[in-house]
Amino acid sequence: MTVTASLVRRVTLRHWRKEPLATVALLLLVAVGVASFTAIRLANRAAVQSFRQFTQLVSGSSDFSVTHDAGPFPMRELRELRSALGREPVHLVPVIEATAPLAPSAGGGYTPLTLLGVDLVAFANIDFDQRQTAGTVRVEKLWRETASPAAIAWASAGVIERHGTQLTLLLDGKPIAVEVLGRIPETAEAPPLPENLLLFDLPVLQRVLGREGTVDRVEAVLEPGPERRERLERAKEAVASKGAGRWAVSTEDSRRESAQTMTQAFRLNLTVLSLIALLVGLYLVRQTLEAAVVRRRAELATLRALGLSPRSLLWLWLAEAIALGFLGGSVGVLLGWAGAQFAVQAVGQTVNALYFPTTAATANVTLQEAVAGTLVGVLACVVAGWIPAREASNTPPAQLLAHRLHALARDGLLRRGLAASACLVLAGAASLLPGIRLAGGSTFPLGGYLAAFLAIAGTGLLAGPAVALATRSARGLRPGKAPFRIASSFLARPSRRHGIAAAGIVCAVAMTAGMAVLVASFERSVRGWIEQSLRADFYVTKAFGHADGQRHELSTALLEKFRTTPGVREVGDQVMLQIRLDGLPTQLVGARLERIRESDTLLWRHRPKQAPDGAREAWISESFASRFDASVGRRLTLPSPKGAFEVVVTAVYSDYGNERGSIWIQLDEARERWSIAGATHAALFLADGAQAEQVRESLAASGERLLILDNRTLRSEVLRIFRQTFSITYALEVVGVGVALGGLALTLASLNLERRGELTTLRALGFYRRELSAVARWEGGLMAFTATGLGLLLSLVLGWILVYLVNKQSFGWTLQWEVPYLALLVLWSIVTGAAIAVSHVVGARAAGLAADREEE
Repeated sequence: MTVTASLVRRVTLRHWRKEPLATVALLLLVAVGVASFTAIRLANRAAVQSFRQFTQLVSGSSDFSVTHDAGPFPMRELRELRSALGREPVHLVPVIEATAPLAPSAGGGYTPLTLLGVDLVAFANIDFDQRQTAGTVRVEKLWRETASPAAIAWASAGVIERHGTQLTLLLDGKPIAVEVLGRIPETAEAPPLPENLLLFDLPVLQRVLGREGTVDRVEAVLEPGPERRERLERAKEAVASKGAGRWAVSTEDSRRESAQTMTQAFRLNLTVLSLIALLVGLYLVRQTLEAAVVRRRAELATLRALGLSPRSLLWLWLAEAIALGFLGGSVGVLLGWAGAQFAVQAVGQTVNALYFPTTAATANVTLQEAVAGTLVGVLACVVAGWIPAREASNTPPAQLLAHRLHALARDGLLRRGLAASACLVLAGAASLLPGIRLAGGSTFPLGGYLAAFLAIAGTGLLAGPAVALATRSARGLRPGKAPFRIASSFLARPSRRHGIAAAGIVCAVAMTAGMAVLVASFERSVRGWIEQSLRADFYVTKAFGHADGQRHELSTALLEKFRTTPGVREVGDQVMLQIRLDGLPTQLVGARLERIRESDTLLWRHRPKQAPDGAREAWISESFASRFDASVGRRLTLPSPKGAFEVVVTAVYSDYGNERGSIWIQLDEARERWSIAGATHAALFLADGAQAEQVRESLAASGERLLILDNRTLRSEVLRIFRQTFSITYALEVVGVGVALGGLALTLASLNLERRGELTTLRALGFYRRELSAVARWEGGLMAFTATGLGLLLSLVLGWILVYLVNKQSFGWTLQWEVPYLALLVLWSIVTGAAIAVSHVVGARAAGLAADREEE
């Protein structure tokens, strides 16, 4: 290793100092690849870690939580829960979470606040000091200050600073006066509370929300003492056994793990996509190290002649690759941290839309993430540098002294063709592999990604021969200018580095265009879905959101008022609830199935069949079928507050708005089992000739605070969320193409440096610098034009893999095929034009090199 270190200092570092611009450019290209990978990892981690219940901020971590599979936890079951624990000293603390807006301020806007209701008396009975729970709010002081059953609360500092201590909330359109007794006390070690938090005593918030009989969950805190871990396990087992089929037991770690599992497929897919730039960078490192072998051939031959062993020479080149990876990876981690501050918002928006509420706003880098990013850069550079390192160590000195550019020989073409054919055959075989089932019910499409990688590798091997073939075909055009003839002579027998640079462009363009095919197919499918499903003129629900398990109902009186509103022809009422099935969250919808079957407003994958006699029918979405391994004819047992009941799946439909899946049952069944008189959502159909604005005004004047969306607005909102979901992918695609163009610039700069003698001869023969620049423009333009075209052809294959394998296995959605031909042509033009511009700059600089000038 001492010899290798000495050689690195005397050989590698010396050449890096002589080539500062090229070295910095290569390091930056590697850094960009690592940065995209690191930024996505940091953003994913931040989105999942921000998934925490507000109770943890107020009480510290409880030992476990108990929720009800059928939705809200009935207070009447608390006695049964207490009985299940027997003589175990466990404190039970019921909790409610909700959201509500403040009344409009002078500026006219509504400010949503998070409402948290806990049993303060129960909290006061817990000895937090003995439990040594860092960051616990001292609630004994709070409940002793409760002097009356009025709507009183405690607020976080942000609420008091912005809105004072006299607040007016809007609940169901009615103003509720709330008196803030003071700021929620915190300890110095605690994380800062949300700035929009109101803390209530549980009975007060139950009365304010009209939910006297239910809570969202029950937190359990075990008394300290000997054998605490064993007693905790017995308590959890007792609750799970007693409440089998009704209650779900979870801990803070399991909730975090559930959030991670729920988004696992999404995060894996995004991480794989973030490797585009790094994969392109791998091509660049290889071609740069190969160029170094050619440029340093005399030096390498001298070292071999002086007795340096092939093994030592191999380690010299691997050391250079490791150094590139370490430096580029380290810079990439810093760039990735900066990029994560923007990526976390895009990732968080997607997680909010598809999975669960997240408040992630920033992403922090950890030592583990920094090491992972650096190692990825090192590994990529070592893999890329292995072939050049072996060539440098195994080539005899006489051949090293030969001045040549490693053109693609005929036997090399044959080997490339065979290797490319093998990759493409293996890609076809990989596409037949099933996905890997993950713990959260989702699937990771390993076969799809493996097929995509093999297809890229196989097509990349053909990039160099394709450039040669296209150049020879273009010679038939016989342009009269010499720059074209000189450039075509370079590309007719391209060097291996030409092929590697072209392969980098093929890879970046293919992945970018393949994602464009996926997005276009997705958008076509979503547009068809909303055209089929969103036919009502207005969609109405309560104005503000809620926590999981809480529902805001449209009363029967309000539904009747809708039906009697002038201009309204029909009202379709539905009940939407969040339940847990087999331990996984999903959505249950109660609707008038006969009416929907007649109106044909769902996009069917399997049309409804007749249910067996006496069986309750149910319809499921594609994502539900994939997540729960269900199909037509499958019998499912669903939880409800009045006991479990069985349904039979009779239909499957497409739904692109809910990755968790949905199951539909009859509206009357849902109302009876969940004790709902009205509905949670209503769809209003207007009569012919009715004025939409007049109907909206009549609905708004109902005395309730309603969210009223017209058909056009709702469709626009669906498409906005859809585009927002893919926003992060666009940035990754641009990065990949940018890295590929940077690789093209490095390739041309390296080749022109080696041709400095030929360029000097051309200048002596009367060529102007602008003509030598034109040679570089033709060379770069022809190579980019051909590689981009090949990449676009490959993108159709990758698009098929993404649409029919990756997407189907990850989310369970069947998409309609759509190719955005105009967008692909624009991409072809942009990449080719950018390559010509980059080549011009490189050519202009190379035209001024002296024939005897060393590398710089």
